[in-house]
Amino acid sequence: AAGLVALDAGNAADAEAAFQRAVDLDPRNPAPHLWMAVLWSGQRQAERARASLERGLQLDPENWAGLQELGLMHYR
Repeated sequence: AAGLVALDAGNAADAEAAFQRAVDLDPRNPAPHLWMAVLWSGQRQAERARASLERGLQLDPENWAGLQELGLMHYR
């Protein structure tokens, strides 16, 4: 939740730190990987975003938000 609040507030550093803590605590949870991809995509860090997105989709291949973000990455 802290990562989403920070992301919504435009605080990229705090959002990244919160998402990374979530990944460290539970690396098999796809959500923080996918949110990290959204964060990095918004910062035009395509390679980092793609790697995080791919990891999130490996964990949850039917995640519609992750699939949508993947489609947006290909569109950009």
